[in-house]
Amino acid sequence: MPLEQLIAQVSQIVPGRLLQAELDDDDGLLVYELRWQLADGRRLEIELDARDGRWLKLKGPRLETVFRPAPRDAASGTAKQGTQR
Repeated sequence: MPLEQLIAQVSQIVPGRLLQAELDDDDGLLVYELRWQLADGRRLEIELDARDGRWLKLKGPRLETVFRPAPRDAASGTAKQGTQR
C-alpha cells in the first residue's frame, strides 16, 4: 500500500502528526515503521504491514488515551460496527 494512504488511515484514528517513516524488510515482510507525535507531545512507534496496512505493533506511553472514540450511530447511541483499529 502507498505510504500516503497508510498515513491517512492512521491519522483518522490517532490524532497527531507523522515525524518519520521508514520501510524495513523484517525477515521477508515489508514493514512501515512510523514515528508519530500526539498533540500533547507524546511519541508513538507504529509498525504496519506494507502490503495491507495491518497494524503489527504500537508502542508508547499511556496507550489507553491515544485513539479517537469510535463514531456513534445517532439513532441508537452505540458505536458503529466495522471500525478498524
